[in-house]
Amino acid sequence: MLAFLKSAYRVSGGDKYYLDALKYLVEENGYDKNLINLKIDTPDDNNYSDDELSFLPFHLWTYTENFP
Repeated sequence: MLAFLKSAYRVSGGDKYYLDALKYLVEENGYDKNLINLKIDTPDDNNYSDDELSFLPFHLWTYTENFP
């Protein structure tokens, strides 16, 4: 969800609606901590399809953070 909101923010030219929704999810619900702790909490869970599905939005998130 964070990656999609961030990319929508970038694609829309900086529409504040998407940034407000992103900040709400991070500050009020801890979505950023869930993204970081995905494999730290359960490192022995070896479901490779889940790993791939979690990597794709994470890649989009880092791409929108690091490139203008």
